This record gives sequence, structure tokens and C-alpha cells, in this order.
Amino acid sequence: LVFMIRCVGGEVSWCETSGPGATYSEDDESITHQIADRESIPNKKLGRFYLQPQWIFDSINRRVKLNEKDYAIGETLPPHLSPFVSEHRVGDYIPPEEKALNQNQDKENEEKEENEEEEEEEDEEEDEEEEEP
Repeated sequence: LVFMIRCVGGEVSWCETSGPGATYSEDDESITHQIADRESIPNKKLGRFYLQPQWIFDSINRRVKLNEKDYAIGETLPPHLSPFVSEHRVGDYIPPEEKALNQNQDKENEEKEENEEEEEEEDEEEDEEEEEP
């Protein structure tokens, strides 16, 4: 888990009592996400996500940070979707969770493209204004 988190640019630490090498205290205010495999966490900190380990794997497999609320401690986890399916053929079963993720990703891609087009138009207008005497 540590290796995977560090591979995608995350910083990792653990409770100082668990073993040597902890780089953060559990009370550190800069911690945004805490991964745990237990049902209850004593002394939770406000503003921190407490998540199950599957969130890391599913986010890496989907290449996007998934919604934390679906992986909160105590929540029933969504089905694990295979990262090895690249394309579906007509008639293939696609789990509803994968359909929803694909729809959300399509919307985000469309919004990103629209924003890029707007930026290009603004750049062109600025260039035209600069050319005018």
C-alpha cells in the first residue's frame, strides 16, 4: 500500500507506535486522508477522510481520485472493477457501477474540452487585440 501511494505522488506515514520510520504524527493537521482496516477509529480529526484500503486500489485502477464517501470506514464497498478490461464488445455485461463511473468521466472530459476551447478562443481574441494598432 505504501509503495502504491508513493508511486502516484502521495505521502505516507503510520502511527509511531506501529513501527519505526513514521514521518508524521497522527495528530498532524496536514493529513487529509487516513486509510484504516478497522470499523472504528478513536479520536477522529475534523476535516480528514477515514477510508478503507480499496479506495487506493480502485482510484489507481480508474486513474482518477474516486469519491471518498463510497469508501468511508463502515460503508459497504462498491464492487471491485477490473483494471484489465479496456474495451467492451456489444452485448457484454457492464456493471452499473462501471457505467456510472464512465458517465461521470465522460462528463468531466466534456467539461475539460469546453474549458480548453474557451481558453483557446480567449487567447485568439487577445492575439487579435494585440495586432490592432
